[in-house]
Amino acid sequence: MIESWITQLRKGVVEYGVLLVLHRGETYGYEIVQSLKSSRELAAGESTVYPILARLKEDGYLSCRVVKGEGGPPRRYYQMTAKGRVRLAEMEAYWPTLEHGLAKLRAAAFPKDGKKSARPFDPPTPPPQTPPPPRIPHLGDDRDFWA
Repeated sequence: MIESWITQLRKGVVEYGVLLVLHRGETYGYEIVQSLKSSRELAAGESTVYPILARLKEDGYLSCRVVKGEGGPPRRYYQMTAKGRVRLAEMEAYWPTLEHGLAKLRAAAFPKDGKKSARPFDPPTPPPQTPPPPRIPHLGDDRDFWA
């Protein structure tokens, strides 16, 4: 059961991981896959990484050059574009926000004092509204008002 959740979570961060790998410089797809696999927690296969590379290239975050392979298929070398560097900077800036939000949720779910708060993230209760002043009847009002 937990494996499918972990897989989905990994898929959600692979784009970020790919850009982090490419931040070091130009590299080819298989090397990116291997870099991600070197961190067991982020391991993603070719069937996950290559579509992400294609989308990032299509969206203008990466450029790609093809180099003829010696005795093998050509290699596609990927490099971040200026737009890709901006994208990575945005992800870097957002990551602490994500960590902070999860930390708040975790702290509420597993407080150090052992006492769970009932609903720590409910919006604050608005102050009670004062009722409108009673309506003063005027000549010509509907009869229902006078009943």
